[in-house]
Amino acid sequence: MDVSEDRGEDHHRHPQIESTTMDRTLNVAELIAGFLAVVVVAAILAGLILLEALIVIDIWEWFIIPFFGLPAMTYPVAIGLCLLGTLLCPTPVIPKESKYEGWSWFGIVIFRLLMIWGIGFIASFWM
Repeated sequence: MDVSEDRGEDHHRHPQIESTTMDRTLNVAELIAGFLAVVVVAAILAGLILLEALIVIDIWEWFIIPFFGLPAMTYPVAIGLCLLGTLLCPTPVIPKESKYEGWSWFGIVIFRLLMIWGIGFIASFWM
């Protein structure tokens, strides 16, 4: 005979302890998912800033250096100019009612950057 049976204890699990453990597990999972979402968004924004910096450097080399004779631009300077431009002229927030939500907004931003880059590249041949 088991000692716990002598004391009148039952072997059933306590539902309150199980739910608390499950809540903690869900909270940790939610925390990890939130952290990963922040990392992904930060990586996407960093990639956009680097793409903008590359476009600024190319446009600088195609137009500013030949016309004004200024020195070439470095990546840190181009990133600083992109951040300054974002600060002075922020991208408008797309309202919830707009048909452009989520990834379609991201596609519009990428398309805009690539169009600027392409038009600058074509225009550089006419100089």
